[in-house]
Amino acid sequence: MMTIRKDEMNDNTVFRLNHYDKAKPFSDFLPGIAGADGIPMWTFFVNRAQCVCSFGVENKDGAILEFMPANKAYQTVGQTGFRTFLGFGKEHTELFTDADSEKTLISDRESLTITERATGAFEASVTYVQLAQEDFPALLRRLTVKNISDRRVRVSCADGLAQMLPLGAKYEVVKNVTNLMSAYSTAELVNGAVLFRHEYTTADVAEVKKNRGGNFYTADAKGISPHYIYDPDVIFGGDLSLREARGFYGTTFDALCAQKQSLVFKLPCAFALYDFELAPGESFEIDSAIGAVTDIARLEDVERITHAPGFFDAKRKLMQTVVDDVLESMGSRTADKTLDAYFKQSFFDNVLRGGMPKKTDGGVSYLYARKHGDLEREYNWFTIPAQKNSCGNGNFRDVCQNRRNDIFFFPFVGTHNIELFYALLQADGYNPLVVEPDGSALFSEGYWSDHFVYPLDLLENYLRVYPETREDVLLGSRAYTYFDSGVYVLPQSERLERTEKGIRSYRSIVRNRPEGVLKGPDGNPVRVTLLTKLYGLALVKSSMLDPACSGIEMDGGKPGWNDSLNGLPGLNGSSVPEAIGLYRLIGFLLSEAAFMDEVELLSEHATLFSKIANVTVSDRYKRSLAAREELRLALLPGRSRGTVRADARALRAFFADVNRCIAAALSEAKREAGGIYPTFFVWKLTDGRREGEIDFAKLTRCRVGMPLFLEGAAKGLLLDEREEGAAMHERVLRSELYDRHLGVYKTGVSLETQTPDIGRVRIFSAGLYERESCFVHLHYKYILGLLEAGHYELFYHDIKTALVCLMDPAVYGRNSLQNSSFIVSSASSDPMLWGRGFQPRLSGANAELLSMYVLMFAGPVLFTYNCGVLRFTFAPALHRDLFDERHEASALLFNCRITYVNPSRVNTYDADAAVTAIEILTDAGKKTISGASLWGADAEALRNGTFEEIRVMIEKKA
Repeated sequence: MMTIRKDEMNDNTVFRLNHYDKAKPFSDFLPGIAGADGIPMWTFFVNRAQCVCSFGVENKDGAILEFMPANKAYQTVGQTGFRTFLGFGKEHTELFTDADSEKTLISDRESLTITERATGAFEASVTYVQLAQEDFPALLRRLTVKNISDRRVRVSCADGLAQMLPLGAKYEVVKNVTNLMSAYSTAELVNGAVLFRHEYTTADVAEVKKNRGGNFYTADAKGISPHYIYDPDVIFGGDLSLREARGFYGTTFDALCAQKQSLVFKLPCAFALYDFELAPGESFEIDSAIGAVTDIARLEDVERITHAPGFFDAKRKLMQTVVDDVLESMGSRTADKTLDAYFKQSFFDNVLRGGMPKKTDGGVSYLYARKHGDLEREYNWFTIPAQKNSCGNGNFRDVCQNRRNDIFFFPFVGTHNIELFYALLQADGYNPLVVEPDGSALFSEGYWSDHFVYPLDLLENYLRVYPETREDVLLGSRAYTYFDSGVYVLPQSERLERTEKGIRSYRSIVRNRPEGVLKGPDGNPVRVTLLTKLYGLALVKSSMLDPACSGIEMDGGKPGWNDSLNGLPGLNGSSVPEAIGLYRLIGFLLSEAAFMDEVELLSEHATLFSKIANVTVSDRYKRSLAAREELRLALLPGRSRGTVRADARALRAFFADVNRCIAAALSEAKREAGGIYPTFFVWKLTDGRREGEIDFAKLTRCRVGMPLFLEGAAKGLLLDEREEGAAMHERVLRSELYDRHLGVYKTGVSLETQTPDIGRVRIFSAGLYERESCFVHLHYKYILGLLEAGHYELFYHDIKTALVCLMDPAVYGRNSLQNSSFIVSSASSDPMLWGRGFQPRLSGANAELLSMYVLMFAGPVLFTYNCGVLRFTFAPALHRDLFDERHEASALLFNCRITYVNPSRVNTYDADAAVTAIEILTDAGKKTISGASLWGADAEALRNGTFEEIRVMIEKKA
C-alpha cells in the first residue's frame, strides 16, 4: 500500500510504500543539493532491491555507480547496486532479496529509508542521505541489522557496492568500452579508505596527466574499521553475473580477509567486511560514505570527518536543515494537509529546476538549479557543479518559467531575471537555448517559436509587486544588450525546397560567426532600454504572423514547447499560442507605455516598421516576410547601425491594428474548430509546378488545420469574455481533450489521421509522452487559465481529480506529492498504465502550481500605485472547504504569514463575501485596519518582509 504521512512535528511529509518491490516500478532522486558551502552530488533510486541505482559527481562523466536509464536500472540495481550478504553458522542470506519478506520504502525530502522484516532471523533497514556543508561530495548510507530470533548469533557481513566506478571513467567509455576500462582501473587502501581511480588519463591524446583525486569508499561501525574488499571475485567467486555471492558463502570470515585481491581485467567492487555477535533484539550498524576527492591527500580529512562519533545522525539532521532553509519562505496551512504538503513539495522541486536566489554583494545569484536528466529523461545531459554555491545550467524556457514566481517569495530578486532573460533575446526575436549560472548563454540548437513569450511573465509579475517602478524599469536603464548567437535564419529562397512530398522547410538556420553580443557602429555592444527591446520584439514577431494572422511561423527550425512536434517547422507550421503571446505583449505595450510620445528603436527595427506599417491586407504577409528577411540580412554581420527615435503614437496605432487582426483571426479559427481555440496550423505551399526550381513569384500558401491540442484552449481562456470562456470550457469537457476516465486534460486529441511528417509525436504510442497523454505542465496551464479568468467554481470542481496530490498513489504509481511530466491517459491501449505518472519532479508544472498558490491566497492584483500611494488589496480566491476547524486558512507570501479568518465559511470569491478588517501583528502589539487594503507604509512593510503575520477578517455581507 502507498501512503503519505504528515509529520506535524517538523512540517515534513513522508511517503511510505509497503511491499515496494512488488509495486509499480518508478524512479526518483535525492535532492542533489548540499547547502551553499557544500559540494553536491546526484543520486537516483528505483523501488527495487536496495533502491539506489546511480550516483556520482557533476554529471554522467562523474558516475560512481553507473548512470542507467530507468528501464535498465530496474534490471541492474539488484546486481551492480548496493548488496548486503549475511553468513551465520552454515546459513546465509542476502538482505532485500527474499520475495516473501515484508519490505517498506520511506522517502522524505532529504533522505530515503528502506526496511525489511525477513522471514528468517533478521530485520534490517538502510538509510541514504547526501552529505551537506562539507567541501567534498559523498552519499552517506547506514545499514542496521537486528537479530529478531530468540538466540545469540554470530554473523559475518559483507555490505557495499557490487560495482564501483573509478574516477576517470567517462560516460562514453562506461557505455562502450568497459572491457578496456577494466584494464585501467585501480584500487588501493589510503588513510583508512579505499581509493578507486584511473591513475592516469586514458584519452587517446599526446599529453598524459596524473589523476590527483579519486572516488572513495569508507565504512565505520561505532569506531570499528572493516576489512575492505575491492576484488569482486572475493565476494562473487567467479560469478561474473554478480547474482550469487559464491566466494562469500563458501568460506569463513578469516579466510575471506586473508585472500589476496587483484583487479586485473576487473571492474572493482566496494564492500566492508564485518564479523559480529548479536544477542536477541540486539542491532548492529554500519555507516558508510561513498564519494570523491580532488586530491588523495584529502582522504585523511574524509576519514576524520566521516568517522567522528555521531557523524551520520548529525549530517542527516544538517541535510534536513538545508532542505528546510529552502522551504522557509513558502507554505500554506489549510484544512487540506495533503494540499499544504503538495504546495511545499512543488516549491522545493521548482527550486531544484529554476534555482533559489540569494543576496550577494553584486546583487543576486542562484543556487541549486539544474537541467532535468533523470532516469526517465536520460536524453538530457544534466550538470550539478561540484563546487560551493553550486548551480547548474538549464534551458531558456525551463529556467525562465520556474523563476517567474520568485518575486512573490524572494522580493529581493528585483529585476535580476528580467535583465537576464531580456538581454538574451536577439534583435531577430530569437534567443539561445542554454543559460549558464553566470548569465552567459550558448546557442546549442535551433530557435524555438515560443521562447519570446516567457520573459513577459517575469515583467508582469514584477510590476504586480513594484508597480511604482514601471517607468524606471522600462526606461531607467540602458543596460540591455542583444545576444548574438551567430546563427541566422535563412531566407525562404534558401530555406524552402521541393521534395516528393511537396515544398518543405527542412533547413532553417546556419552559423556564420561566433556567439557574442550585437555591436554598434563604434564596435561596442549596443545598449538600450527595456522598452526599446519590447517594441523591437513586438515588431519582429508581428512580421512573423502567418498569412491569416492566426499564428506565429516556425521558421527557426523548432516548434514551441512541444518538442515532439519536430516536423511542424518542416511543414511550414504556425502556432496559435505564440500569436496569443504576441497579443499579450502588444497589450502590455499599449497599456504600460501609453504615456510615451516618442520611443527609441534599434535602427534595423525602425526600418522594419517602415516596411510593414500602412500596408494593405492583401500585401501584409508578403511585405512582412520580405521585411523580416531584410532585417536578418542587415543583422548578419553581428552589427547594428545604432538606435533612432520613432513616433510612439504611430507604433501604438500599428500595434492596435495588429491586435485587431489577431483577435479577428483567432475568433474565426475558433469558430472553424468547433468553438475551441486551435493550437497549430500547417501551410501547404504550391507554385503550380511539380518539379524544378521553386517559382517564388507564384508561391501560394493554403492553411491546413491540425487536430486540436489543449494549449490553444489554455491560452485562449484569457481572450474570451466570462460567459464565452465558460462555454468553451464545456466544449473542452465534451471533446477528446478531456479524459473522462481519469478526470484530467490530455495534450491533444487523436493523431491517427496525421502522418509521421508532423514529428515523433505521431510515432509514440497513444497516451504516452506528448501524444494524447495528460502532460501535467499543460494540464496545469489549462487549470490555471480557469483560475486566472475568474472561473473559480470550475477551477475548484476540476482540481478534485486534476491535482496530482489528490490522485490515488496506487494508480499514479509513485509519490503523489511529486509532479510527473506526463500521466498515461486512457487513450493508451494498455489499461494497466492508465493514470501512471512518468518522468518525475523537475517540471514546469511546479511553476503553474505556484501561480495557482499566489492567485488563491492573494488574488490577481496585489500591489497598485496611484497618486503617489502604494496599496495592497487582499482578494483571495479560497473555497470554503479550505478553512480549518478554527475557520482559518493561511499562506506565506513576502515572508509574511497571511491568515484569513472566515467564521461565516463563505467562498472568498463569492459576491457576498468581503474583507472587513486587517490585523497586523507585531512585537509592539496589534494594529487593526478597516477594509481590504493596506496603504502606504503598511503596504511597503508587507512587501519588504517586515511583518511576520497579518490576519484578514472575511465576513458574509448582510
